[in-house]
Amino acid sequence: MLASHREISKGNLLEIEKSLAELSSQQLQLVDLKKSLIEELCLIHDACNHPRSHNCSVHQSERSKL
Repeated sequence: MLASHREISKGNLLEIEKSLAELSSQQLQLVDLKKSLIEELCLIHDACNHPRSHNCSVHQSERSKL
């Protein structure tokens, strides 16, 4: 009986570790997506004849999020 409880606990621990690894991977994907979205926002903003060098509030705000 004790061995089966250990096996169950070991299985549960492995499932938890797998879930944590998946969450970590998803978090990295979200960070990459956020960076891409910020870059796209800046490109769209630039297309409206606002050079990044002028440091408008949009660019300052978005750069601070990177």
